[in-house]
Order: sequence, then C-alpha cells, then structure tokens
Amino acid sequence: MVELNDNIKPRTIGFFLVPDFTMIAFTAAIEPLRLAEYVTGHKHYDWVLISADGQPVKASNGVMLSVDRAMSEIEKIPLVFVCGGKGSHDYDDRKALAWLRRIASRGSHIGGLCTGSAILARAGLLAGYRCTVHWENLAGFAERYPDLDVTTELFEIDRDRYTCSGGTAALDMSLNIMAVDFGHDLASKVADLLLHERIRDRHDRQRMPLRFRLGTSHPKLIAIVGHMEENLEEPLSCAELASVTSLSTRHL
Repeated sequence: MVELNDNIKPRTIGFFLVPDFTMIAFTAAIEPLRLAEYVTGHKHYDWVLISADGQPVKASNGVMLSVDRAMSEIEKIPLVFVCGGKGSHDYDDRKALAWLRRIASRGSHIGGLCTGSAILARAGLLAGYRCTVHWENLAGFAERYPDLDVTTELFEIDRDRYTCSGGTAALDMSLNIMAVDFGHDLASKVADLLLHERIRDRHDRQRMPLRFRLGTSHPKLIAIVGHMEENLEEPLSCAELASVTSLSTRHL
C-alpha cells in the first residue's frame, strides 16, 4: 500500500455528459480516481456527474447514466471534463457553451475527452492552447478550426486545458494527472490494478504503426496505405497513388 499523508484534501473533478457520449473514454478517465482510494485507503478524488438539465444522459452504446447535478448548480469546480462522442462536432447547446465559458472565467480547469475537444473549440476555450482529438476526426477538426494549435498527440495538458484523443487514451491522461497530483508511485500502482502495463505519455502514438496493423513490412504497401489514410475525405485515384510511390498503375 502506498503511504500518503492522512490530511490529503480530495480533488473534485466534474464530468459533463453530453448526449451520445463515448462510454469507454468516460470510464477510462474515472476508474483510476476510484482505485487511488483502493490502493491507499485515503480518498484522493471526488467526482460529480453533470448534465445540461440534471436528467440522465444516454451514451452512444445506449446505456443511460444518472447524474448528480445540473450545470446550473455548478458555479465553479476545480476541473471538469466534457465527455464527447457521436455528434459532438455539431453540438450547439448555447446555454451549455456559455456555462463552460463562465466556469472557465472563474478559474475552473477545462478538459475534453474524445470529441469533447470539438465542444471546447466551439465554446472558444481552446484558443492559444495545444489540443488534440481522436485521429479519425483530426483532419476535419483542424480544417474547421484552422487557428487552433491541433496536434496528433495521444493527449495534451496545456496549462489549464486538457484534451484527449479518446478511448483508452483517457486512462493515460488520468494517470498522468494523478502522477502530478499525488506522485508517480500511486499512478503506477493504479495502472498495475488496471492491468495497464505502461503509462503512456502524450507523445505516444494514437494508432499502432501501419506495419503492425497491416501485418507486413513491405515499404511500398505501407506508403500506399499511408497516403490513402491521409486523404480519406478526397480519395486519391490509382494513378495518383502509383505516382507518389513510383509504381506503375498495373504494379499498384
């Protein structure tokens, strides 16, 4: 058991759930907070689930989750994560966006899980900050918000803004936050309980290298698939793919 000061004051973290939020990113972020107490016997984190109107919110997998508070009941909170998911790029609840801006102006740290980054961008809360989003949405996100400093990192912690690419990356971001708050030893023991063999940092890849995903080390094939993935919105023709890899169309 990790030995820590009995006088630890728990840090409160809010999770703002929007319709069709991604369950895995939410659970990956919140479970380490619970396990910190299991490891030490001391409460390190409190959490509160928030929705726009205080009513339950349905995740993208169909699970309905009850919440603790409506956003109107929260005037300030140390840190709140916006839990995004399907449809977050078009999320336009004006009252919710105004609430996020208001609590940020009062000193709350603001984060986004998965496509929660899109909601933060829409609220104007990522200007001047590094930010990231799920690899599947990176190109469209960067195109929609060309003035933002959008990276391909697994997650970004830039001063009082936290953004995460989603999925299990939320686990790594949560563990990194825990290491800063209460020490790397605690974060490592929580990772062990989660069977998470290594706490990734923000520079780890969002995706497995192509050679592992494709099951081949053929350089031309890897290059071709790489070009295809970089141009999903406007697919390249066979002739164009052949040209950029110095192959004939027949060979391609």
